[in-house]
Amino acid sequence: MKPILIALLVLLMLGVGLPAYGILVFDHSGPVMIVCFLLALGIMSYMSRQRSGKEKAWCYGTPVEESKNEKLTDLSTAVYLWQEGGLSTMIRMLESLERALDEAGYALTRETGQVPGILAMRSIPFADRQQIAAALVRDREQYWAPKQTAEMVEDAVRQSQKTGYGERMLEELLESLRKRGWRLQRLATPEKPTAPMFWQLILDVEADEGVPYVSISRALGRIGSTWREDRSLFSVEEQTVTGGFEHSGIAGNDTSPVRWSATTRLCTKGAGFFPQTGMMALPPALQEIKDAEPAPGHFVARIIVQGTAQDDRGTMANLLQKAVFCMNCGSAENVDVNGDAGYAFAAHVPEPMYKTA
Repeated sequence: MKPILIALLVLLMLGVGLPAYGILVFDHSGPVMIVCFLLALGIMSYMSRQRSGKEKAWCYGTPVEESKNEKLTDLSTAVYLWQEGGLSTMIRMLESLERALDEAGYALTRETGQVPGILAMRSIPFADRQQIAAALVRDREQYWAPKQTAEMVEDAVRQSQKTGYGERMLEELLESLRKRGWRLQRLATPEKPTAPMFWQLILDVEADEGVPYVSISRALGRIGSTWREDRSLFSVEEQTVTGGFEHSGIAGNDTSPVRWSATTRLCTKGAGFFPQTGMMALPPALQEIKDAEPAPGHFVARIIVQGTAQDDRGTMANLLQKAVFCMNCGSAENVDVNGDAGYAFAAHVPEPMYKTA
């Protein structure tokens, strides 16, 4: 269509510029040119409307214009109802989330920089997370099924806790809000005064007499890299994972020559592993290992790692790998702390192990 319009405009310009005696087709052609010009304007106007119609085609999040002869089953009707229903449902859910967070001692903020009480979305303790998720499910049930009795509503809440529905809903909401720039803040209340929260890892490693130190070093390195890759090894609830190191990897058992046990948790009380901030003294959590008398020729070590509630799993894995690297370089004990985050370890390494290839 565009080439035709261009050719028509060129002919019009030629017709206006040529003398009356030049070409017969343009003799006394004023009315013809006017008609052609109006025709060209009409075609261009039609094409402009077509283009604007394509540009205004509906896409997610844009208003839906009501058509003149709209039917109940038209796409525009369905999209409008879908958008209106989704928006109203989401607004109610956000209002429920705000109330539930407030009752549990939390709030959402868009403030940046150093804000007191800020913690990662995933760092909500288990009991608080269950309380908030239950409140969301309870509000939903009471709105959509208002004739339910209180007992029926609580049955639905308990069922959601068993299936994990409530927690998944809360997790999705908080993750979307995090991407939007919202941050989770813990508020001080008389029932829940604010206290520091820390991610903590305790890694115990032992090896039998005669095991080459290079095997222990390889096991420590493999454990550190596995912790970085497997997100399930860090959880809010305290958990302990045990295993051993064979030539094929760390999925051994208690009969393996190198054995390990790792405990992870979110500490919500106390001063954490490093109560003396900035001090390089061996923390109390390692005194047991340092003072113990291991069996002759046996290797025994403990590594502790701590991050703040704002730190992610990658930060914890980096701290663990730093501790492993320092131990593999021959250190029997070390402390490296920056504020409340850092690592420390203590080890009993029999002299012959260093010399065993």
